[in-house]
Amino acid sequence: MAVLMGNYGGSQSDYLIHFTRRGNRRHSNSVPAEIQVMSAEERLGAIITDGAMRLFRPFGAEKPCACFTETTLEHLRYLLNKRGYSPWGIVMTRDQVLDDGGGTVTYTHREPTLTAFRNAGLGHWAVRTGGEVSAVDWTYEREWRIPWRAPQLPLKNRVRAILISNEFWRPVPKDEELPDLWKKSHIWVWRPEAEAGKGAVTQYAPGDLT
Repeated sequence: MAVLMGNYGGSQSDYLIHFTRRGNRRHSNSVPAEIQVMSAEERLGAIITDGAMRLFRPFGAEKPCACFTETTLEHLRYLLNKRGYSPWGIVMTRDQVLDDGGGTVTYTHREPTLTAFRNAGLGHWAVRTGGEVSAVDWTYEREWRIPWRAPQLPLKNRVRAILISNEFWRPVPKDEELPDLWKKSHIWVWRPEAEAGKGAVTQYAPGDLT
């Protein structure tokens, strides 16, 4: 049964994006070297071809997770234009993430809080940020996570859209056919030149970009 969400405020969004690359940020040690060197496009292509997202343990977590950013259009512009994120990724909705046992992380700089989460086996829900303990503030990510029971999250019936930045890009065909995930998903194309250089998304229905 779907979880029904609504009544979003102006700074909230129903859309959650898993970006396949986030600037030059270092990776968790659980991410294999062969994935670390892949471009955002290559990672997205592999996800689409496999029909699944490979999952790894975020920093401080003991479980593999699928990680997402809740983002409005204005926040998407901020992440892409100011924070170095690459406009390639998988888009899901709040309902889809909540149905899979996902939710928002807790941001805290208090060591007792972090320790309590970890001692309870819930370290994947807590992110150290800000304060005297850490000068780094991750709250701008508005992170959601799906802790998963397996090393891959199947994406069939879970994807709202696929985000790309080149409408002529296509994933590598599988058995001479474009992957089902590509053919059956909405495609969002990021256009950095739109709206006087602020950037905007053009949405295509499934099958429009085959």
